Amino acid sequence: RAKCSPHPGQPQRPPQPSRQRRMTPFWRGVALRPAGASCRDNSECVTMLCRKNRCFLRTAAA
Repeated sequence: RAKCSPHPGQPQRPPQPSRQRRMTPFWRGVALRPAGASCRDNSECVTMLCRKNRCFLRTAAA
């Protein structure tokens, strides 16, 4: 069985590496999640406290 070749006449484009976009300080502030919202890490929350995948207002008392 012959391998499929690219269509003749169509230029081959190399795949472009995906680039992570940088957020400007304005959009970072707009994008921060309020207390109670779901999160993955501290930097996603306006309070900078992500616990058990939720943005917390403050740390739990010890």
